[in-house]
Amino acid sequence: MSVNLQNPSPSKLQSAIQTTRPPFLILAPVCVLLGLSLAYQAGYSFKLIDLILIFAAALLAHASVNSLNEYIDFKSGLDLKTERTPFSGGSGALPNNPSALKHALILGLVSLSLTALIGLYFVYSVGLILLPLGIAGIALVPCIHHGLIDYHGYA
Repeated sequence: MSVNLQNPSPSKLQSAIQTTRPPFLILAPVCVLLGLSLAYQAGYSFKLIDLILIFAAALLAHASVNSLNEYIDFKSGLDLKTERTPFSGGSGALPNNPSALKHALILGLVSLSLTALIGLYFVYSVGLILLPLGIAGIALVPCIHHGLIDYHGYA
């Protein structure tokens, strides 16, 4: 029996994490930082715990959308028909390791659930005025991934 130490296959967890498309997750904190900067300029102040939770929710939401997108695209067969580029076609993690499919789904759903929990913290601490926005944000994720919103041009 020989073991290829040069190019070992990724574990299911590694492949699931790859479905979050880590190089693109930088967009979430950049957008949050811009929003916080504008709010600070307008005279708002923030508690440190709120800042940490805002950044965490943005990263988790972005990771959730990416993982669930990869899951649906692989399940539908789209990943096998699409030519990958550095900016489109997904991470390639699931076509390279189909056994990670369930892990990608779990990661996407857990990330989405944690995002919702953080949102509920803000509804509790700020007020019910945030609830409709939070519900809309969470509801958009399954709408996008079930073809109700045609973002690929394939639905």
